Amino acid sequence: MDNFIDYVETLSSDDFEGRAPGTPGGIKTKNFISEKFSEFGLEIWLGYDYKNNSSLIVKILLFGILFNSIAQVPYSLIQSSGDAKSTTIIHVTESIIYFPLLFLLINKFGIIGAALAWTTRACIDFILLKIVALKKITK
Repeated sequence: MDNFIDYVETLSSDDFEGRAPGTPGGIKTKNFISEKFSEFGLEIWLGYDYKNNSSLIVKILLFGILFNSIAQVPYSLIQSSGDAKSTTIIHVTESIIYFPLLFLLINKFGIIGAALAWTTRACIDFILLKIVALKKITK
């Protein structure tokens, strides 16, 4: 797929099931656009050779960015309730797990390992913040 018409034909095909948000077709569309954007953006920024070896890293980081962004909602709820201690405990606990994980994954997988470690930390952050926020809401 090297031109705009190919992208339009792909996105408008029946395989994408209408592309409505939250549906399997919508998720497939989001994934397609994210993948193509990461490849295109890397090629413009760093060149063709780098793009071919780095789009996996961008895909991993996009997943982490999604969870990191969603985590802002429970984080804001906790902070606005005046409970900075809970978020501090969560982030210190995460760092105890994150830094050894980062070291191990970088040694095993290189830069991809760094992306995996950060994305794992972002997902754990979201889960822990959501648990604390839900306890605050249900009190």
